[in-house]
Amino acid sequence: MIAKIDQLIQEFDKVVNEPFNATLSGQERIWFLVYDPAEQRKVSASDGGI
Repeated sequence: MIAKIDQLIQEFDKVVNEPFNATLSGQERIWFLVYDPAEQRKVSASDGGI
């Protein structure tokens, strides 16, 4: 079974790789990753610590 945080990261990766709609302004081209704060270390570890 895939870990909850791994699934979240995979889904976020799918969205990040989609092209932006050309009609969106720069201010509308923002993504949010919402996760349980208790998972912060796992999120940071998966992206190289960003």
